[in-house]
Amino acid sequence: MFLFQETYYATPGLQDLIARRVQSLHEAQATQPSSLASDWMKWLGDGVTYLALRLWNDRNYEVDEEHMRWMGEYNRTRPTDAFMQPPDIEFFEPLAQQGTPGGAQFCVRTELEVAGAGRGNWVGWEHDLRAELLATPGFREYRLYQFLGRESRLFRAEFWETETAGRAFWDAEARRTQLARLPAGTWRKAPLPACYRVLHQTGDPSLQ
Repeated sequence: MFLFQETYYATPGLQDLIARRVQSLHEAQATQPSSLASDWMKWLGDGVTYLALRLWNDRNYEVDEEHMRWMGEYNRTRPTDAFMQPPDIEFFEPLAQQGTPGGAQFCVRTELEVAGAGRGNWVGWEHDLRAELLATPGFREYRLYQFLGRESRLFRAEFWETETAGRAFWDAEARRTQLARLPAGTWRKAPLPACYRVLHQTGDPSLQ
């Protein structure tokens, strides 16, 4: 299994068009045996940044001729000014997945930089956090991915039924207490959370 993470920067005025196009792309990709799951989300930090998570069974995935023709038309009809800058594409491998895929409206994606000496502390802490997430009403799905370019870099994706449920979990006093339990030296840099509105999901990202 292999994850393509793509960050899009849609030109103002074309956000709805880009959102519809990428959703149609994910629906088309879902017909391919190599495609496992896709998520399409809008970052709540501005009005132009979107995130696509595309999980395939292999980095060298294959698609059929019909899909190749579809992609040719998809690329041909893309507005030349669709993006403010080229999309950022990064590659990850999945480490963990639990919960019920689909049905989410809100995602918290947290960038993690774990120090080598602190990884043992973090593993147990992350396990406890995952258990709390899965036991919280309104929580749907937990995923953990590792960047292929640097062992210390990972990200956690939490999918929630509603934004209210997700924010309530992280705004609770218990989270601050939980974060404080990690000893100094666990992180290379502080975890960086980002909140997204989930626009579309396809497939099943469960680890095979």
